[in-house]
Amino acid sequence: MSTDDYTFLIDGVILNKTELLGEAGQTSILDLIPTLLHQFGVKETLALLRGPFSGAILDRRARVLYSFGNQTGESAAFAHRDATGPTLSNSFDIMMRMLREAGAPITFDEHAASVMLSYGFMIDDHTFAQEITRIAPGCVISIDLEGGALNTEVYWSLKNDVACSVSTIVEAVSELDRLFRRAVKRCFDKDIEYGYGRHLVDLSGGMDARMVNIVARDLGYSSITNVTYSESRTTENRYAMRLAKQLGNDCLYHPMDGGRSALAPEQNLRLNSGMAFYSGITGGAFVLKSLNFTEFGLEHTGQIGDAVIGTFLSSPERRPPAPGTGAFSKVNTYPRNLHDAVDEELFIMSTRVFRGAMSSHLLRQHFTFAVSPYSDVDLLDFMFSLPLEWRIGHKIFALWIKSCYPGALAVPTTRLLPFRVNPVRHVQLFARKATGVLSRRAQNWLGQRNIPGSVAISRLGNSMNPLESWYAVNPKFRELVLDSSQKAREIPANDALQESLRKSFGKSSSIWDKVLGVTAVAMYEMYFAAFERQASA
Repeated sequence: MSTDDYTFLIDGVILNKTELLGEAGQTSILDLIPTLLHQFGVKETLALLRGPFSGAILDRRARVLYSFGNQTGESAAFAHRDATGPTLSNSFDIMMRMLREAGAPITFDEHAASVMLSYGFMIDDHTFAQEITRIAPGCVISIDLEGGALNTEVYWSLKNDVACSVSTIVEAVSELDRLFRRAVKRCFDKDIEYGYGRHLVDLSGGMDARMVNIVARDLGYSSITNVTYSESRTTENRYAMRLAKQLGNDCLYHPMDGGRSALAPEQNLRLNSGMAFYSGITGGAFVLKSLNFTEFGLEHTGQIGDAVIGTFLSSPERRPPAPGTGAFSKVNTYPRNLHDAVDEELFIMSTRVFRGAMSSHLLRQHFTFAVSPYSDVDLLDFMFSLPLEWRIGHKIFALWIKSCYPGALAVPTTRLLPFRVNPVRHVQLFARKATGVLSRRAQNWLGQRNIPGSVAISRLGNSMNPLESWYAVNPKFRELVLDSSQKAREIPANDALQESLRKSFGKSSSIWDKVLGVTAVAMYEMYFAAFERQASA
């Protein structure tokens, strides 16, 4: 869309479009965006938008090009610039193919590979190609088309040092419920606006997606189809199916037995742009490919609920992040943090949450846009203004459920909630989780000694991503790991990266480390080795 002053392209979903139209006195998004740009400028306009979006804006008078993703990482934007000018895309895969066809030089980024082997996701603006950068969540780049200068500016960032608007935890629960209900309504109303009669909503045995479903029902949305995936004959499966039945929802279940969905890393990495390890949403990708999206609009998830209503921290003490904070690897620790972060939780949110967990939405958007009420910026801003003590140990989460939705625990949950909510269930769940940890350690011990036997596989399968179980029972998965370990030796990398690869595939490494190794090798094979083989043919 173009006006005399601006040309703009926005790909995604603006969840608060109706609210903004009313406030601006406009009737169309095509009129709304120019109005906001004239009134507030680019950064302030982007900060007003809610939902998954990315795009570009050309200020025609100033001759400045802007590009951006959304605030919380579920929509990405990538940038490349050389003598011919800038290239922008919301897909790393598409950009790589365009640049290869244009004959542009592309270099394997060893830094990105090292970060993947340690964290399991990118923690900064690097990608697996040195010449391509990801525009960080909440940031916008500006490119001066006359002078060539490129600048990055922050248009939104999560803060935990702002004044709290409530004085008691009871008041906080009331405001949390108000904001969460509004966030759910924003998401579900979008399906109706687009003319879809049914809502597609994730469901698991935990609490995050459960609360999305329960609140949606409480708001009056009735035509809900749940999608759930896990190992069969597990509590994850049983609780999700029971809850869907109790709510009166239709339910589509995809069994993940044996790990066949973990055998195609290239497929998932093309879809998530290599921003996180490939197996984060293996079951979900299989389900999405099988759905007829003429019947459904958005995919509604409970993503990052545990980090927003709760916290990853166990202590209220504010402290800077240590090397390896939030990382998946147990054998590779990247030697330094690459952010100027002074707060551990904000570092985890900007890396493991926005760049890691939300990367599953990057994959989903190749089928439909995914939305989570927990990533609503207004809810985020409020939750992080609260005293940390209220979020630690799911304290406010439990009080919210008890006060507002006491029936939410009629079906048991796999979430370990505070003891006072359900003492008997808490002890049972703690015992099961402890048994599962011991079983996984035993399985890892066998795997390190090349003994692929099964140790309490039923215990291992309770995870939504039971890699240990799959590695134990699926020889093709073990072959994939072995093949990747051999290809890793052929990557022309510096000594430090080669050592990290050896650790990832070493006998003492867990299956999670091996999956990080498979991810890094697959990215090199897809985008660099394959091109080099083709060029030399």
